[in-house]
Amino acid sequence: MKDLYTKLSHLSDMVIYVTGSLGILLTVGCSAYNIVSMWTVGRRSPHLDELSLFSLVWIIYIGMGLLYKRKEHVTMDFVVNLLPGVWRAISRIVNDLVIIAISAITCWFAWKLSIKSFDKLLMITKIPYFYCDIVVFIGYGHLTILAIIDAAVNLAGLVQKKGGPVELWRK
Repeated sequence: MKDLYTKLSHLSDMVIYVTGSLGILLTVGCSAYNIVSMWTVGRRSPHLDELSLFSLVWIIYIGMGLLYKRKEHVTMDFVVNLLPGVWRAISRIVNDLVIIAISAITCWFAWKLSIKSFDKLLMITKIPYFYCDIVVFIGYGHLTILAIIDAAVNLAGLVQKKGGPVELWRK
């Protein structure tokens, strides 16, 4: 089971890397073309501005879960690091539960928004808004799954220490 999880995790990471890399290349390419076009011709392409913004949205939401998984996201854990080991683990579990709740709510509303926006088009490129909105669902769904896994691992680590957390609290 752990081997299957490792393979699926590696596969999802690779999909995120490829999607993010293509998004960065698209954003940089569109922006570079618009800069050169502004210097040479004196005007920019609004299609490329919209496409650049579209790919930037994909980069942000797709990469969000990967940063959380690698513990490279922005945190202010200086207070948590002052706590003793057991309370630090408990605070991380509570933090994961809050992230799960917020991410699940965001997933629900992102899905509803995505379904409603399927027939609406972006102003210039005529790309359906669905493709802009569904990435919010994908990003927060991925974050929810990773937070559930992280909470389960932290809880298992807490329970496995000398008879469970109750004995550790008494010390």
